[in-house]
Amino acid sequence: MPFILNSFLESSSLKENESRSILRRIQESRINMAKNVIIACWVYVAKAMRIVFESKFTLDSYDELQKCLEEEMKILPKVQLFIILI
Repeated sequence: MPFILNSFLESSSLKENESRSILRRIQESRINMAKNVIIACWVYVAKAMRIVFESKFTLDSYDELQKCLEEEMKILPKVQLFIILI
């Protein structure tokens, strides 16, 4: 899925005020960085969901889930998942 998002999600697909808001939160000026943060956010959410729905958990699974959730907690406020595509 990150490959598909990277191939088809264009910075021009994002509403300008939303992309500027993301750039302000991540303290970047290049518009393509908003796209990269959205994809990174999707990756952390997907990894966490994969771990949550595994058939069995080990201690390593819990550690991996904790790391994914910590990264997700860092990135979600920057993206805020209210991105609306044009």
